[in-house]
Amino acid sequence: MPRIDEVVTPKQLAEELPVAAKTIRGWLRNSGFRPDVEKGARWLLTHEQAKLVRERFTTSRQEQ
Repeated sequence: MPRIDEVVTPKQLAEELPVAAKTIRGWLRNSGFRPDVEKGARWLLTHEQAKLVRERFTTSRQEQ
């Protein structure tokens, strides 16, 4: 398991992006970032995964 300083949560990303944490978690779920067996577990994203979230929601915002 990664160290806490090596992970980012959807809540942290939502604070920096103009999108709700629930929306981020939904996108992650629909994109297959974690299996159903982890349902209910805390979301801990690597910096690489967080980068993908930022790209997805920053790009989405710019296209509107």
